[in-house]
Amino acid sequence: MLIPDSVEARYWFERAAEQGHLVAQYSLAKLYLSDDLEVRDTRTGMNWLYTAAVNGSHYAMHRLAKECLKGEHIQKDTARAVEWFTRSAERGNPYAQYMLGKLYLAGKEVPRDEEKAAYWLTQSAEQGNQYAQYKLGRMLIVNEFSEEDIDEGVYWFFLLYTSDA
Repeated sequence: MLIPDSVEARYWFERAAEQGHLVAQYSLAKLYLSDDLEVRDTRTGMNWLYTAAVNGSHYAMHRLAKECLKGEHIQKDTARAVEWFTRSAERGNPYAQYMLGKLYLAGKEVPRDEEKAAYWLTQSAEQGNQYAQYKLGRMLIVNEFSEEDIDEGVYWFFLLYTSDA
């Protein structure tokens, strides 16, 4: 996050966040968790991130899930990470949906579940997430569940490679 005057930004984000403004709570969390030494405060940032997530920010839920999965700023907790990814994904966050799909497909942090992986990757791919489109297309073609699955996999690859991005 590049902010010309991060100290002043912190001041205004704090005022709005304390009044319950959800976007300000998440923005303040990101500011405190940034690499900007003038405002960096990991503990306060994690507190605001949790507050924003509890208050319903699917972006904060996604970021909190990533923090739980990495274990860098807080203790690693895969079960909590999956819980927060799921909450975010259920609110339509395509990045959380993609992460759940990846987790269920890989089967390392959670038990492998190709049905759940396909469900979450599809949710994300339908929102235009190209990483999900690729992962889903590859999963369907490589695993060759059925002729229909191969056709659907080809569809996702076609969509991916014909997009403007």
